[in-house]
Amino acid sequence: MPKAGRNETWRLGASLLHAFGCAAFFASCASDASDPIEPVGAPPVLTLASPQVIRVTDGLRPVPDTIVLELRSANGEHRSNGKVYANGTTGLLRLLPSGTWGRPGVMNTDSTGRLRLLWLPSASGPQTLTFLYLRPTSFTRTFSLTRTGVLFRADSVVPSGKEAICFQQGGRIGCIGAGACGDCGDSTAPSLAVDAVHWFRLRAPPRSLTSTLSGACALMIDGNTTCWDGLGPDSVARNDVGHPPFVEFTGSIGRTADGAVWKGVISGSSGYAHLFAYRTWNRIPSDSAITALLTDFDETFLCALTASRAVMCSVADRGLLEPSVIMQPFRPLRTLPDSSVVRAVSGYTAVAYEPAAAVASAVVRTAGGTALRFARPVPSATGWYASPASDSTLSGDDVRTRTCVAELDARCDGTTPWRNVSIAGRMTSSNTGFRRTCGVRDVIVCHLLITSAAGQGYFAQRYEVIDTIRIAP
Repeated sequence: MPKAGRNETWRLGASLLHAFGCAAFFASCASDASDPIEPVGAPPVLTLASPQVIRVTDGLRPVPDTIVLELRSANGEHRSNGKVYANGTTGLLRLLPSGTWGRPGVMNTDSTGRLRLLWLPSASGPQTLTFLYLRPTSFTRTFSLTRTGVLFRADSVVPSGKEAICFQQGGRIGCIGAGACGDCGDSTAPSLAVDAVHWFRLRAPPRSLTSTLSGACALMIDGNTTCWDGLGPDSVARNDVGHPPFVEFTGSIGRTADGAVWKGVISGSSGYAHLFAYRTWNRIPSDSAITALLTDFDETFLCALTASRAVMCSVADRGLLEPSVIMQPFRPLRTLPDSSVVRAVSGYTAVAYEPAAAVASAVVRTAGGTALRFARPVPSATGWYASPASDSTLSGDDVRTRTCVAELDARCDGTTPWRNVSIAGRMTSSNTGFRRTCGVRDVIVCHLLITSAAGQGYFAQRYEVIDTIRIAP
């Protein structure tokens, strides 16, 4: 298991971000006000105004009191619009009255020189509440938890955007995420559902679960699909419409029993699935019947297998604005333009985003057990071609079982491989965006990478964490 010392280990609902950048976390942090200029030798003072005692007991449960900090100059005047940094705080913070829960970042004091906060400690270990204004002005308190979070176990898991993970447990689909804030007024603690799994119903029993770039989807035994963002619907998930019954579904790609492949599209060629009610379904042209899909980790480059195990690939037309034609026709994958078609028994496709370029790859496992990677496939008159290279990511025919997943654990352990490995999100060529990788090795473990570009008043940021999923005690 990943070591908790490297990154905090806590429940996903308390650990996932709504977005990266302080404006998404705290409503008042978008202010352009400059830091106050203090007289030499007279630093400001940051103090706790209330409560007198901060009551910290259970991990992953909100502290019952609103925390109020005051920033005053040396002569006692309140300092408004002062940038206060909370980067050393564990857990989540929410700035009142209108902020959202998120990782600690930078906040501005209000017109009275105050910060009014709600705090959700993390799952385990020492808990720290720390704020910094201008060195050496700082406020720090350390606490011990009475009860820590409980490890969460499930057989399968997929990311659902940055905010949640979802899993199939028996005949049910459930998600764990940041919860929903109920009455979050100035003087009340939030109604934050951090101690429960968010269960919802499908219109038919689920067959499989998959991740999209920004959400998750389920394939049901009747061939219908349903998709959602984050925690999913409040009650019954609606069915997607516009496609025939599927027997296989990965990402936003579905296969019918007669070998037709359909792509679910919101708009253009992005494949983002954040407005499922407006999804359209388009068939990917092919001159061969498709008998199996390679697991899709990007939604813009896809490969599949024919009855003879020939690998056929398709790529999105990224320049199109209308979803009428989203994927190019399937064409065979070759090692050279005039060589034999590559044949495989399983594999996956993914796209890595490098500066000014998107690099597609198909990783396949041949009938002889050899794993090969075809990176940067080039179109030709006879299909796609790329030089094969050996690949160590596939340990068997099941592409969701890996002995090595560097993002989750640097160790390669053939006796206890990672199961149900799933990847979601997208990094752009400017290295901004998010990527989440989840897997199961006794318990659920997820890795999250979020980066943001430098902007007016902000530095480029990189955030990376490994979460062993826990729920409140």
